[in-house]
Amino acid sequence: MDELCIDYNLIDTPLIIRTDALQSWPCFKWTINDWSEKCGETKLSFRVHKRISNTFWETEAIDRLETQLSDYVEWTQLETNECNDRNPFKKYSKSEHWIYSSYNYMNKLFEDNQQIIHSVNWSQLGLQDDKLESTAKNSTFWLGSVDAFTPCHQDSYGYNFVAQLSGKKQWILFPPSDETFLYPTRIPYEESSIFSSVDFHKPDYKIHPLFKQTSPHVIELKAGEILFVPHLWWHFVRVIEEDFDKSCISINTWIFNDCYQSSLNESIVRLLTTSLFNTYCPLQPNKWLNINADLFSPEEAIHTINLILNKMNSTIPINKTKSKILPKNSLEIKSSTFDELRLLFDNKKQESIEELSNKDVNIETIVNCILHPDVIEMIAQKLINIINNK
Repeated sequence: MDELCIDYNLIDTPLIIRTDALQSWPCFKWTINDWSEKCGETKLSFRVHKRISNTFWETEAIDRLETQLSDYVEWTQLETNECNDRNPFKKYSKSEHWIYSSYNYMNKLFEDNQQIIHSVNWSQLGLQDDKLESTAKNSTFWLGSVDAFTPCHQDSYGYNFVAQLSGKKQWILFPPSDETFLYPTRIPYEESSIFSSVDFHKPDYKIHPLFKQTSPHVIELKAGEILFVPHLWWHFVRVIEEDFDKSCISINTWIFNDCYQSSLNESIVRLLTTSLFNTYCPLQPNKWLNINADLFSPEEAIHTINLILNKMNSTIPINKTKSKILPKNSLEIKSSTFDELRLLFDNKKQESIEELSNKDVNIETIVNCILHPDVIEMIAQKLINIINNK
């Protein structure tokens, strides 16, 4: 496993890591029925979306349910009209809907089920890091049907490892330098997630003309493979294939690096969202706050900002050169063209919008300007200068 023990903080390109070690995880051998049996009465959060619609945010799900995994399994394996009458998914046809259970933090979901927690062992993959839990304690569990997707976003903190257990997912990644072309937004707000305003299924090139200048990196992550997502890389993810028992399952873990700048920026966003959203969020709560997102009190945000500034002031910055040394059994993901990206979403039922779109400025536009990463960066730098008496 030593060939994987490198400093991933120094790698600035996404990688597919292929190692037989993942197959040694007990959960890698589990079928969806095994998962259902082991989860028992534990309830997962599911969201239901229409396959063809004018919406793409997680907040725009047509239904959100808390139910047992066995209900989802029944829905995937039987015709809809054959499902038990008590099954909450019975009213949703598989041809018109997709279902996703995402961001399931395993330490909370399975805190009373150590068999599941210990079925994951990141250390077996050689991903040694003093911040990496060997078990599933700090991992999340993802389960979805074909076409289920996560909107394009950037994680503010750390880097990401994704282990694909079954099925296949398409990942479309963009380097941090593509930020301007992806039109970042903090509405809907979610801690540590900066979303792209572009609807990949139906891009509006009048509103988002620079989207055509992106440098997409496209891969299909198959069962038995691990994806490494570097810090600040944007990513759009969708299920493109289920396995034989109708499931697509993946487990991921985030490794939080010591990037005080990212923490400071995010803390400033916390403070501003608390002030702005309390005024305007009640008008459209499902639009301004993402699923399960929480607002922090001003006191909490200010306290965190001061802690980070003090740490930054007492820490000598270390300049690290990016590494070109990649782990063995890994494949670097190369850049594609924008035309290749468009082909992935070509659909006669969902053609790109070409007519002139409304560009009127409203409250949401103004709030998004205030929360734009460029503005947050300026505020953070100003605070750093004040602390340093500049």
